[in-house]
Amino acid sequence: MKTHSQNQIIGTSWSFKIVVFAASLLMADCVQAQSVVVTRLHNFSNLNANATTLALGKADGVLYGTTYSDNTNGTIFSVNRDGSGYAVLHTFTAKDHLNTDSYNPGVGVPAPFVIPGNDGYLYGTTPGGGANNSGIAFRINPNGSSFTLLNEFLSSEPGKNPSSVIQGTNGLLYGTSGNALFVLTADGSGYSELYDFTNDTDGSDPLDRLLQASDGLLYGTAFTGGTNGAGTVFKISTEGTGFTVLHAFGGAGDGQNPVAGLIQGSDGALYGTTVAGGAGHHGTIFKINTNGSGYAVMHAFLGYTNNDGDYPLGELVQGVGNVLYGTTYLGGNLDGTIFRIGLDGSGYTSVYNFVGTGSVGTKPTSGLVQGQSQNDIGVLYGTTGLTHGSIFAALVNPPAFITPVTAASASNQLAIFWPAWAANYTLQSTTNLASPNWSNVTDGVPVFGIQVTSTNPAVYYRLASP
Repeated sequence: MKTHSQNQIIGTSWSFKIVVFAASLLMADCVQAQSVVVTRLHNFSNLNANATTLALGKADGVLYGTTYSDNTNGTIFSVNRDGSGYAVLHTFTAKDHLNTDSYNPGVGVPAPFVIPGNDGYLYGTTPGGGANNSGIAFRINPNGSSFTLLNEFLSSEPGKNPSSVIQGTNGLLYGTSGNALFVLTADGSGYSELYDFTNDTDGSDPLDRLLQASDGLLYGTAFTGGTNGAGTVFKISTEGTGFTVLHAFGGAGDGQNPVAGLIQGSDGALYGTTVAGGAGHHGTIFKINTNGSGYAVMHAFLGYTNNDGDYPLGELVQGVGNVLYGTTYLGGNLDGTIFRIGLDGSGYTSVYNFVGTGSVGTKPTSGLVQGQSQNDIGVLYGTTGLTHGSIFAALVNPPAFITPVTAASASNQLAIFWPAWAANYTLQSTTNLASPNWSNVTDGVPVFGIQVTSTNPAVYYRLASP
């Protein structure tokens, strides 16, 4: 059996080469618009199982995340990038709960997420629970074993109710909490507050994780406070010195109240979002240099006008082609969007609208994580939290045709495999590449992969986009 290698996109060099049962069996809501295809990979059994931003395992390439508000005290889960192998690694007890409803201000504020450490552990925090009901820091093996409390926060500390942690290049954990920044050793043996906010011009309420930029300094956002009371962008050293406000939000036409943390683009600048402010009062995308210069509002969201977004809660991510992608909790048709914008602020567009009638879910509170990429094709992963909450893949620049992976089987049958994001692609075949007349394959058997009966040694297969 020969296979057609032209337009080969999926092959052994792609670590996420995976198997689906059949296109008709994977209930995907797959919409191609503005060169993005969105496909559901896993549906949470609880319709309101809000999930947080995913993390991609450094060694195993597995996706890790947390859920909350799902009739439990929260969970840590893992799932393969094809949507298979979903597993709950840990269910929080009432003592160490992740449910954030009583701890974070505002609607839809993201809950803490887990991060893969350099030592192979997953690290994270909960804003509630612990001996003092003021939150914990923990670590756990990726297989769900050895859940360990690293710190139980004190109710008297400004650093109670932690939001998230990152691991610095020095191996220490740096986090944000109710009104402080803190540092914690990876084994839990040492904890200290790095900086206490004064609820004045420095800001207040850092709600998302810090960023360690290429200069080694820590950068973050505060939800409120600052000169105008609408939040700040700040930086600080890993030793807790040199705290500096880079920007105070809230001027005329400026953004207000950043929830998400920052990312550093390939150009060295910092990028983020605010949930309010801007010309349309629906939030903004902004850019600022690490020294505080060059601050600019790149886009002011318009809400439902022109299907634009509203209320961006998650971090941005830089995808293929030096393009930024993000999500909004509201806007679009009704229930949130995926958007993209160039590093220079050009080319803003909503590339996907979440709808309540679709199987991908609605109202994402999390950002996206960059998966693998090849040439100008990439895959982003994200979650939705309401109305059939799910884990989804967003394929950027989907190919019009891909060549499936084939494997010979007994009785002249051929097993054909393709990735989950191509669930709505149509399997076609031809026997003449010189003058091809592609026709849809109709004798597929929906078993593990697709098996087709073929006695012709020169049949070529492709998958055509919907």
